[in-house]
Amino acid sequence: HLANVQFHFADSVFARQFEQGKFVIYRKCNSNKNWRNEFHVAQVFEPYDHFNGWISLHSYVHFGVNDDPELPYQLLPLAKRVLRPEYKDKEGRSFSMPSKVQPTSEPVLHDFAPGEIEVLQSGFLLKNNKIPANIAQAAYEAARGLDGKR
Repeated sequence: HLANVQFHFADSVFARQFEQGKFVIYRKCNSNKNWRNEFHVAQVFEPYDHFNGWISLHSYVHFGVNDDPELPYQLLPLAKRVLRPEYKDKEGRSFSMPSKVQPTSEPVLHDFAPGEIEVLQSGFLLKNNKIPANIAQAAYEAARGLDGKR
């Protein structure tokens, strides 16, 4: 029973970080050697799913003026990114220009379980498609704090 209680506690702590419609800054915990330097931004798409144990996030990206999904935007300073929701066409190609959205376009969603991401900041809104400077700074400070514990 102790394992179930610990899992439920971790699940609840993870779930409390997400408010539907608000934004999060996070890092994906994976085998990519650069994951600690890649900061992602997303809007909470649906409330935390306690039954399946995941959160569904709608990716927001900085593809630049040419809407280039190959741009390594995850490495750009957070406060300099001009963020737009990421969509994919029926062939699966990503884009973010509002003029390209069609009835067949789908939002790019990512589902994460506890332990798959490190949430650095959450519960904020974008201002003019940008992360407020104080939120960006707080995300960097949170990342440094987490990295210092390793």
